[in-house]
Amino acid sequence: MYPPPPGERNKWTDRRISVVLHNPHYAGYTTSTRRPTRKEVVDGQLKVVRLVAKDVQLYEGRHEAIVPREDWHKAQEILASHPAPPVPAGKGQKNAFTGLIVCGLCGRKMQRSFTVDPDGTARAPIFFCPSRSQCDTISHRCDEVERMVLDTLRGWLASYSAGIDPFPQRDLTEQLRTSLKQFEKHLSDLDARVNRAFELVETGVYTPEIYVERKNALDAERVSMMKQITNIEAELKKLENEQAIRQEFLPKLQHVLETYEAAENAREQNQLLKTVIDKIVYTKTVRVTSNNPGNLHLQVYPLLPH
Repeated sequence: MYPPPPGERNKWTDRRISVVLHNPHYAGYTTSTRRPTRKEVVDGQLKVVRLVAKDVQLYEGRHEAIVPREDWHKAQEILASHPAPPVPAGKGQKNAFTGLIVCGLCGRKMQRSFTVDPDGTARAPIFFCPSRSQCDTISHRCDEVERMVLDTLRGWLASYSAGIDPFPQRDLTEQLRTSLKQFEKHLSDLDARVNRAFELVETGVYTPEIYVERKNALDAERVSMMKQITNIEAELKKLENEQAIRQEFLPKLQHVLETYEAAENAREQNQLLKTVIDKIVYTKTVRVTSNNPGNLHLQVYPLLPH
């Protein structure tokens, strides 16, 4: 990254944060290529435009990583699942749910649009499936979908306020710690058996050949135990990180509900929703009529570890 201009060096802009999060060098990688360039004539002057490099290969770098690779790869998964919404140049974002609503039948991202009556009167915006020519999903008014989603978020908050976790998860921490102690004790026993085998060589009970054979078997068992211990420690660390994320979820949820209506535009609302919502699965196969309210169903998934 180039140094920011004077007066901007202490400001963390969206663009600067995005560059840092995407940078593989922080995770100890080096890349296969530099960003490609293209020469263009702009206002009568020749300028070099840097393009976005695609299919960049990552290699082991010689520098020390300052971000754990597991965290960096997880960040890439989150960024890939919540891309910046494509907005045409010169037009502001109108859809607060861009990238969030998924068709429950075909899996494609739902889009926002509006229709016009024959007399030219604009109807309320709707969400529709872009595969509607092959998909049976029926569109629905955006404002009603928005109300249903916000009601769901308020329901989550009400559960938390009542002391009920709306997303209970079995805590495996104690079970893993118990397993870790057992493996560590087994490892200590293996070390004692190696020492005992050496003593039997010294007293003549074991021949050197028997000792080597016995030690090789114990060493192989020790490697297996160490692998088990490493896996359990990694799982405990993962659970610890997930617990921290869960503890941060309630303050984020409160912030979304407090500021959503006051947000300046749909883009800000979209950014707020993406702090607490992973995706919304939209299902509707019956049209709304005067005698039938339809069968719209929204399954809202929280942005929490599974």
